[in-house]
Amino acid sequence: MDGTFNLLSKVVDLRGTLRTEGKLPDATSGFKSVLLKIATPFLRSHKLTTVPFKIEGNASNPSVGLNFGGRK
Repeated sequence: MDGTFNLLSKVVDLRGTLRTEGKLPDATSGFKSVLLKIATPFLRSHKLTTVPFKIEGNASNPSVGLNFGGRK
C-alpha cells in the first residue's frame, strides 16, 4: 500500500493490492456477493485472489473501493 494522508486537511489517498486465500463473496452478502462470485475467476490465480483497492476522501468518512483504473 502507498499513498498520502494530509495531517492538516485530513485527506486520505491510499492505494494498494489485497492478496488473500479467502473467498471474496464470503465477505459480503446480497448483490455484491453475486458480483464477486462472477468476478472471482478473473481475480484469482494459483489459489490466491488479488484485488487492487483504494481508500480516499476525508479521514472521518473515507471511501473504500476497487481500483481497476490505476493511479489518478
